[in-house]
Amino acid sequence: MTVLAPEGEYTAELKEVSYKNENKKCILHFETELEGNKHTVQKESPTSFDTGGLRKDLELLNGSEFTTKQVEEGIEPESFVGHKCRAYVVHKRTSGGRVVAVVSVLLPVPAGAATKAPAETVESPSDMAAAA
Repeated sequence: MTVLAPEGEYTAELKEVSYKNENKKCILHFETELEGNKHTVQKESPTSFDTGGLRKDLELLNGSEFTTKQVEEGIEPESFVGHKCRAYVVHKRTSGGRVVAVVSVLLPVPAGAATKAPAETVESPSDMAAAA
């Protein structure tokens, strides 16, 4: 049995993006952690930038609003995997009667906090020589 993430506000990291209903819905999968227990919670939005909250959610992960040019060129939700925010998690009952934990709203990270997970980088020998 899966343990639900408790309701409340958490630091969250976008881990995956998936789609359903013939790509009409975008599902953002966030990982939260409480007392060493990791939970995956989802936020679902229409994929259209004209309706629903996907654009605002991605702008929050981006740290700023998108320009007209960026929108015209296309925004790929997958490019935000690894970005951090705060997520308010609530419990809701599905049409099948199950109780699930979902993200109700995304919030910006506090000022000064990292907004992207650190990348695992490997220094090349030339980088190490330049640093010396």
